[in-house]
Amino acid sequence: MGASARAINDTARAERYLVSAWQGGFLPQAAWFLGALREKQRRPGEAAMLWSAAATMAGWATPPVEFAERLAAARGKAGAIDGAELLMKLRTVTLSGAPTEDFTTEVLVLVAADGRIEGARNLTPKHQPAFDRVLPRLKAARVPFPRPDERTVKIVRRGLLVCNRVSTCAVVFDIPGTETGSDG
Repeated sequence: MGASARAINDTARAERYLVSAWQGGFLPQAAWFLGALREKQRRPGEAAMLWSAAATMAGWATPPVEFAERLAAARGKAGAIDGAELLMKLRTVTLSGAPTEDFTTEVLVLVAADGRIEGARNLTPKHQPAFDRVLPRLKAARVPFPRPDERTVKIVRRGLLVCNRVSTCAVVFDIPGTETGSDG
């Protein structure tokens, strides 16, 4: 919808839907179109960062033909850009408080339209007691999820919950279409 809105010069609508698709779904095509919008807004640094992030994603099989040239031009205007860092920042949600034990487990997380985590499921049962102790802090965390409109929506994200007593607990969400799962 964002790409369609951009095509008819409905910039405000394009912005809302593209940001939502990029930050809520990690869609590389959304990063491309959002970068093109930033380019048009004379924000080459943001365009280059979005395009760099899209380029790091395995889910983007066929970037647009002019991708390399436009990325190089935007980088030339903006300096060094780290798209991989941007993508990792979007994918990571850090939980508050210090963990009492070290563990790593695969999780499914249900996110409400306001970014609130409504539920979570441990996909690695051997860590269930540790997961149960962290679950209240997981449910207290917020996921950046900009909604494009007022329609009711929820998303399910798969990720890795990593807790380390020396640092913290964090969930790193998978990029859709690239998950391998614990069974293969």
